Order: sequence, then structure tokens, then C-alpha cells
Amino acid sequence: MWDLHGACVFRDDDEPDSQKRYKMIGFCRRYRNIFLLMSPDGIRWDDSDYLEPIADRDNEGAFNVIYDKKTEMFRAYALIRGNDKEARRMIAYTESPRLEGPWKPLEPMFGATDTDDAVGVQRYGADRAEIHNMSGFLYHNIYIGIAGLLYVTGPGAAEHEIPVDGPIDAQLVCSRDGFNWDYPDAIRTPIIPRGESGTFDTGMIMGTAIEPIITDDEIHWYYTGTVHTHGAMMKDRHKEIGLAKWRLDGFVSLDADADGGVIETVPLQIPNGELEINANASGGQIGIEVLTVDGQVQPGFSIDDCILLTRDNVRHSVQWKSAMLANATQPLRLRFVLNCAKLYAFRVGV
Repeated sequence: MWDLHGACVFRDDDEPDSQKRYKMIGFCRRYRNIFLLMSPDGIRWDDSDYLEPIADRDNEGAFNVIYDKKTEMFRAYALIRGNDKEARRMIAYTESPRLEGPWKPLEPMFGATDTDDAVGVQRYGADRAEIHNMSGFLYHNIYIGIAGLLYVTGPGAAEHEIPVDGPIDAQLVCSRDGFNWDYPDAIRTPIIPRGESGTFDTGMIMGTAIEPIITDDEIHWYYTGTVHTHGAMMKDRHKEIGLAKWRLDGFVSLDADADGGVIETVPLQIPNGELEINANASGGQIGIEVLTVDGQVQPGFSIDDCILLTRDNVRHSVQWKSAMLANATQPLRLRFVLNCAKLYAFRVGV
């Protein structure tokens, strides 16, 4: 039996050998390294071709792998700490054109910041923060991920060689290149809140699936929740699978209250004049102006010309009273004027 920690499974339709249609990669606790297994059906697994590790490992923990269609590479986000039990956990990066390798050496990528430490002190009286796990995937033209922030509050169960204790919060992170990551929320509001006392995920959001399932109108992301915190004894551990849901594009929003708010874009090409807005304006309104590159309002596209959005819809169609955006051939700016509304996303050339 293979004891793979957080294994990632892929269906490879380009694999000529049907006995290797499914491929599973992960950290094996028994052999203390990263291994690859093959299967014809995703149920029966064979390790005969890959008895040696296929990638370096630095620490026991998640080795989360995605396939990036943009770069045509497999990208892995791995927990590292080394042999020093006092060192902070962080996330390292490696990549390969094939699951079979060769994988590049692990490179330190994303660690806790002074802000993370301060949040840990304020919320939990923690000694420090560490990055325990991370997933990330390409969402349209940006990479979205969830990082597990472990707030170290004390020692763990010594008899099980668990060095630290503390809760794990799920934090949203984003990147333009899949390597340089940052938090969109400066105050570190958990993207998946831990449950109330007594619920299955009150102790930790232990990790998430490597990427969510995107439906027409919703985002579904499976995760592991625990009642216990990180340093609990083995007999007290209990994990369950949870499901977090958001509206489409609903990870974050730009919000305006009754005082209003304005958002202006950089110059954009708008193919065929098609513009679609994901917003909740049910308690207020949103108007859109079209500007030239130098910021002048285009005739017929002012806020007074716009048919205001006043509903909650993931696919608002934007219209003006007498002008059509399809007539535009040059780069344009968009100005969103919000009042008691939330803007989640907009799409051009949809």
C-alpha cells in the first residue's frame, strides 16, 4: 500500500499507453519522497515503472501539482522546512513539462510576512505565522490560490514528533505569473472561514483541492477541515471534506457604500464592443462611462447616457440610450460609478 499525502490525480488523454491513462503524484510517507503511480481507470494503481522518486522533497507535506495550459507546464507548490524544527514552514516551487519529470530543484517561493505575524498575535496570541500549504491555478488571465496560514501558538504533541500547535486559516492569494504571490486582502480575512466550536472545521482548514470546479454561475472548491488544531495527538484527530461555494468571480469584490465609488481601467481593446459585468447592484446602482485613452468621456457614453444596472447578476449586459460600443475601434477606458453596489468582474470580447 502507498501512503500518499495529498496526492494529485490527472487524466492524460495524450498518453499512448492506455494502462497509464491516469497518473497520481504525491509525497509518500513510507519512503519519504515524491512518487508517481499509473492507472488505467483511476482505481487500480501500478508503481512498477516508477520505483524511484521523481522529484526532490524537503519536508513531509502537500505537493500540490497543477497543469498550466498557458505555459504548458506542470507546476508544483510544496511545503518546505528542512531538518531544522525551529525553521518556519514556507512554500517552494518546481515545474516540469511532464509529470514523469525532469522536475526542477525546489525553489523557495512564498513565506509568511511581518503582517502575518501581527495578525497571528492579534487574533490568536500566536508566536509567529507559517505557510503550511498552498494551491494555485490559472483563472482567466490571473493565478488564484489559497494558502494555509498556520498560526503557531505553542508546542505540539511531543510523543508524535509534532513540533507546533495552532489553527490554520485559509487565505486568498493571487499572482500574475504563478510564482510571485500576494494577498488581495491586506487585513487577512479568511477566504474560507473556520467553523464555529464543535463543527468539523473549527480547528483548521487543512488544505484545498488543487483547483475548484467552475459551473455556469458558481465556484465550488473542496477542502479538508479538522476539529483539532495542528499539534493534536493522533487519537484526537478527525478530518472531513467540506465544500466552499462562491458566485462566479466571487472571490473578491470592489464595494461602494452610499458615498459612492469610482473605478477607472487602463486602456482596453474591446473586441466587437462586447462588455459583460458581474455585479450586485440590487441595493443601489452602477453606471458605466466610456472614455478615450486620455480620459475624455466619449459622446453618448456618459453616466447620464448609461442604462443603470440595478440588479444582482453575474452577466449584466451594459447598454447606453443612443450609442453602441460596437462602433469603437480604438483602445478605450471604462469608468465604473458605483453606489451601494459590489463589482466582481467585467469581461470584454465575451
